[in-house]
Amino acid sequence: MSAEPHALFVYGTLTDPRVRERVLGRCRSLEVVRARLRGYRRVTVPDYAYPFVVPSSRDAVVEGLAIFGLTNADCALLDEYEDVDAGTYERVQVDVELVNRGAVRGARAWVYVGGTGVAR
Repeated sequence: MSAEPHALFVYGTLTDPRVRERVLGRCRSLEVVRARLRGYRRVTVPDYAYPFVVPSSRDAVVEGLAIFGLTNADCALLDEYEDVDAGTYERVQVDVELVNRGAVRGARAWVYVGGTGVAR
């Protein structure tokens, strides 16, 4: 794992601060910014209740949030929540667009994409 702190792009249950608080045990010390992930699309599959993202066309966009200030320990908790060991999700690094009062700037962040444990 790379040096702390980390950023994470979220697009599903982790957009809810109550879920983040339950998973991480803290929420207030994290910076949360509206963000977009280009080149991916959000999908669902039958018999699986949660969405995931997969690479897609260059013009595809997923709306979500970027969370800044995550530690290696936070990432381990998030990996457990996202069931990374079972292959449900995989954490990869991507470039995201941060949207703040109409201004857009780029950032590097982790995102959970559909893993080998879910049909694509």
